[in-house]
Amino acid sequence: MRRLIFLLSLLGVLFVMTLGRAETIWTAYNQERVTVAATSIGLTASTIEPSGAIPARQVVVTIETAQVRCLWDGTAPTSTTGHVFDPTDTILVEGLPNIKNLRCIRTGATSGVLQVTFMR
Repeated sequence: MRRLIFLLSLLGVLFVMTLGRAETIWTAYNQERVTVAATSIGLTASTIEPSGAIPARQVVVTIETAQVRCLWDGTAPTSTTGHVFDPTDTILVEGLPNIKNLRCIRTGATSGVLQVTFMR
């Protein structure tokens, strides 16, 4: 009987430890391509927060075509300020405020393209 109680209590501890390590897995629900030109641009508001649905919690952004600069603090980047990303770089932006505030601008004469996947 003591062994059974010990085993059950051990299983309970293992179960609690497993629950403590749970990870959030987001599901993709939409995507868009955004052309980044000489004026800073963000993501489409209605795609970030679809009417009657759960808003984005995370976006995966792949840079294509040309170098861009991005900020997600609510200020607009310029061709000389902001985080620099090159073609094939990938950005993971988490949290609705950061996603809503994400803005990018090209650094040179060629427009960049953002390939964006929205997840919730």
